[in-house]
Parts: sequence; C-alpha cells; structure tokens
Amino acid sequence: MAEDLYTVLGVGRGATDAEIKKAYRKAARKYHPDVNPGDKKAEEEFKKVNAAFEILSDPKKRRLYDEFGEDAAKFGFDEKKAEAFRAYRAAGGAAGGMPFGGAEGVDLGDLFGEIFGSPRGRAGRSGFPFDFEGFGGEPQPRVTRGEDLTAKTTLTLGEAVLGTERSLIVNRPGRCQKCQGQGTFGPVSTCPTCGGSGRTRSGFGPLQVNRTCPTCGGSGKAAQICPNCGGEGRLPESQRVTVKIPPGVQTGSKVRVAGQGA
Repeated sequence: MAEDLYTVLGVGRGATDAEIKKAYRKAARKYHPDVNPGDKKAEEEFKKVNAAFEILSDPKKRRLYDEFGEDAAKFGFDEKKAEAFRAYRAAGGAAGGMPFGGAEGVDLGDLFGEIFGSPRGRAGRSGFPFDFEGFGGEPQPRVTRGEDLTAKTTLTLGEAVLGTERSLIVNRPGRCQKCQGQGTFGPVSTCPTCGGSGRTRSGFGPLQVNRTCPTCGGSGKAAQICPNCGGEGRLPESQRVTVKIPPGVQTGSKVRVAGQGA
C-alpha cells in the first residue's frame, strides 16, 4: 500500500491548510537535495513530500483523497469518475463482495468504462471488463492505461524556490469530430458480417463458439467506417494544460498531472 500522505508530511487528517503548508516547508527544507547532496534516501523523501503537498494543498484533491485514499489517483481526482467509483463500491466492488452479474440497478460495464477508460464502457456479462470464452462469453480486451505524455519547461531560480504555474502544449489523441468518436459515419444498415443477427460462429465441428459480431458489436446494424479517422474514433490534437509547480523543485524534477495523459 502507498504511504499515507498525511504521515508523509507529519500532520493529522484534521490539519488546516496553514498547518499543511508549514509542515511541507519544514520537510522540504529538511530533505532538499541542496541540503543533502548525494543522499538518495533524502532525495526520495523530498519527492514524496512534494507529491503529498500537491494533493493535500488542493481542496478538491484532498477531499477525494480523504474519501478514496490512493484510489483517488486512479481516476485522476475527477468528480464524475468519483461518482461512478462510489456506485462501484456500493455494489460491493471495493470489498471483493461483488456478485457475478453485478448489483441491481448498477451497470458495472459503464462503471468500469468511466473509471478505467474501457472502450465504449462495455463489460462482459460477468460484470467485469472481459468474459470467459468457456462460458459462452465473448473475450474482451483488458483495459490498459493511456501512455504518459511529457513536456519540458525552464524556471527561474525564484520560481523554483517559490513555486509557479506553467501553461504547456501537449499532443495527444483527441475525438474525431467527423464521427464524434464513434469510428463510423453515414447511414446505418444491416451488418454484412452477421446478417443482422449480432452473433457469429467460429471453430470446427462440435467445437464452434458463438461470439458477438466483431463488426457491429452485437447490434446487428453497421455503418460505414469513418474516412477521417479510419474507424479509430480518435485523431491527434494539441491541447493546452496548466501545470501547478510546487515550491522547492530542482533541475530534473517531474511534476505529475493526473488524468492528462493519452
């Protein structure tokens, strides 16, 4: 488990903003690389102190951290995804007591899609983002996190000591405007692969498997592949991101901005 951020700064959970800032400055001075040249352990502590302050000094991030702990970072301290995660926990997911098929009134496919970025928010019939082929299900790809994006900036000495903000341009995948991220375009017609049934069969003899049609996703309807994005639903785009740089950074320091990767 990750170390508690309040413990990292040496304050209690009820600490005021002023107490958190005071504790951060004290710890940053203690572990700063300039004070501990060549001390790798102090350098690691300095990084942990900065990371803890980045979250606990932000009211929204601190509130979500108090509620979800280290899980808050998994959905980028996003309020909308936090709502989905609350429903997921209420369904028994956090305690490992989630029944196969999910809880009544809760679409776990949508929850996993919201929290972990599953394509189109689909989940297998078991309520997880994949199904087991041996039980008549359609194997779905496991969700993987997006690629990290990096950008460099230069600070003055004063900015490095006192902290500042930078507005940076990052290039990452964005939604195709022609198909609105759907990957398809134009009128919808009967799927040519499954003939409208939404299912296909594969295999030989008695070992055939009934699968969801890969072309229409089980709907029985299909549209033309978007010529703008080639069916991906995404195109590269540039976006401006404002980064809050905490006091006490040094040459080579990295500031993590949650939820802003690819």
